Amino acid sequence: MQQQLTLGTVQFGLNYGVSNSVGKVNPKEVESILDIAYENGISELDTAVAYGDSEFILGKLINGRFKVSTKLPKLDLENQKNVREWTKSQIESSLERLNVNQIETLFLHDVSVIFSPNASEIYETIQDFISKGTIRKFGLSIYNHHDLEKIPSYVEYNRIQCPINVFDRSLESSGWMDSLHLKGIEIQARSIFLQGILLMKKERRPNYFSKWSGLFEKWDKTIEMNQISPTLLCILFIKTLTKVSNVVFGVESKNQLLEIISHFKENRTLQFLDGLSSDDEDLIFPFRWTLK
Repeated sequence: MQQQLTLGTVQFGLNYGVSNSVGKVNPKEVESILDIAYENGISELDTAVAYGDSEFILGKLINGRFKVSTKLPKLDLENQKNVREWTKSQIESSLERLNVNQIETLFLHDVSVIFSPNASEIYETIQDFISKGTIRKFGLSIYNHHDLEKIPSYVEYNRIQCPINVFDRSLESSGWMDSLHLKGIEIQARSIFLQGILLMKKERRPNYFSKWSGLFEKWDKTIEMNQISPTLLCILFIKTLTKVSNVVFGVESKNQLLEIISHFKENRTLQFLDGLSSDDEDLIFPFRWTLK
């Protein structure tokens, strides 16, 4: 099965990513990026309520050309007394902002919601939208396989979205990648560049990462020995994972998009990737980084 590319849109609504040098992408550039994506066969966009005004911007520009997946935000305390109405309102607001009649996949942005006392009400409300055809698939956005171990048995999901990159291979090494694939659950890889850290030159990496200097030295040497760019190396690694159905990636410019599309068309045999993975959550979970 050939991996499908899904364009992530967090940069369209927020200043996102450690290596981001341009900040939030301006609407004119967003328009060009979407045009190029469409012309190159990218058919799905990934967004979220939490991505600033990304949904609103997409709603003005997609013109029926793309399937769109979005993410339900975390339930706040003040809405816990009327969970069904809150869930319904969130979904309807996303549909309105996106200017679409159907959401391809509705993900839970924070999978801990499914462990809460209100979980069944949220899940049942989403299922109501699925039965009407307003939502095609239900998905879970997770940080690692441990989240999947706690999912209640009544919850049926069609997709997961999970960080997978050269450093973070836990979904595969844990056996969960095989298990999900056998069940017919689609696996979307995100954070394939680890928020851009894997693309940074040594001198630009924040001091926070110095505690893993040995691992990064090995990474730099791997790039040198394969004689390719770090972007291509990250992409070629993901392409070896045949059970991954979609790769979600974000860009800051049309040139970045064209580069990534071009790289996904390349086929090479990689060498020297052994010993590059890590299970240190202070490294592989960006929300734990302290970069100031």
